[in-house]
Amino acid sequence: FPSLTLDNKGVPWVAYVAWDANQDTLRVATVKDNALTSVEVIGKPGIIHQPALAADGSGGMILVWSQVNAKDLMDLHAVRLRDGKAEGEIITLASSENGGNAFAKAATDRAGRVWVAWQGMRGGLSDVFCRVFDPVKAAWSKEVQVTADPAGDWEPCIAFDDKDGAWVIYDSSRGN
Repeated sequence: FPSLTLDNKGVPWVAYVAWDANQDTLRVATVKDNALTSVEVIGKPGIIHQPALAADGSGGMILVWSQVNAKDLMDLHAVRLRDGKAEGEIITLASSENGGNAFAKAATDRAGRVWVAWQGMRGGLSDVFCRVFDPVKAAWSKEVQVTADPAGDWEPCIAFDDKDGAWVIYDSSRGN
């Protein structure tokens, strides 16, 4: 599940999961001499799922991914990148004692904020959650629970309208 974004100079960047002969590694690559070239390995190897990458309004990029923790649950992690290299510490965006957090999507609004939506399980069927990174403040919002239907919601995506509104779209089993 690779993820592609263009930085503020129009340079393409890709985040992807690669196998190192033992376990998954999270990598960031860019185009050099007309070829995709790995620039950095992010974090620690393990069981890694579906990275999401989006440019922020300050010339950086936000990389988000799920990784299995010691309790065999998926935690959602994030790091800010500059020129493909980690800038600062990896943070945990979402973790739950009774369910995983996965299928993250990231998108940048007109103000340069990066919105991240994902499905999280909190002891039942999945719901959709969201957080926003503000590059001016270099800070994440608190977690917002987008859905709370007992039928379950999953696989979110993000879109923006022309009035600075954000839409989180997702699949649901409501009414079959």
